[in-house]
Amino acid sequence: SPDGTKIAFESNRAGKRDIFVLDRPGGTARNLTANPADDWEAAWSPDGKKIAFVSDRGGSVDIYVMPSAGGQAERFVRCAEGCSGPAWSLDGKWIAYASQQDGKRHIWSADADGHNARRLTFGAGEEGSPAWSPDGKSILFTTDRSGSFEVYAMDPDGSNLKNLTPFAGGHSNARWSPDGRRVVFTSRGG
Repeated sequence: SPDGTKIAFESNRAGKRDIFVLDRPGGTARNLTANPADDWEAAWSPDGKKIAFVSDRGGSVDIYVMPSAGGQAERFVRCAEGCSGPAWSLDGKWIAYASQQDGKRHIWSADADGHNARRLTFGAGEEGSPAWSPDGKSILFTTDRSGSFEVYAMDPDGSNLKNLTPFAGGHSNARWSPDGRRVVFTSRGG
């Protein structure tokens, strides 16, 4: 959680993926989603009151939002061919995510109530793993538009694309440092 008192994690303890929340330190894990479908990729809202996650509970792979204390999950956005990687803006007003449509994954965002969805990227490759900067002025994402996965940054409206890893490798899992001055990512070489 943003205040560090809880941990949300995915587990298949019941034979399917569910989102669990664990109070720190030494609390007992409780199954937050407890649904017959698979639920994964939990993301805390900045105020810690909600969790966004990916689920196939509606017959397609969509993003849902529910209270972090438990309660009813509501479909945030429906994706034609599946969603992944929900990421809240730090002001809690937007959620960025990857959505597969027309056979390719691209980065989208919608306001926190699931309205005003808009596509942000239009590259020829697969794009995913959005991450908002601490100041809310940039979104990191990974893309293979050059033939190898690289880390890009863009403005929240999709403009000002910048390749942050223009060197060989295959880069992924990019995240901002808390002060927003650095980016950390994994690389398979280069």
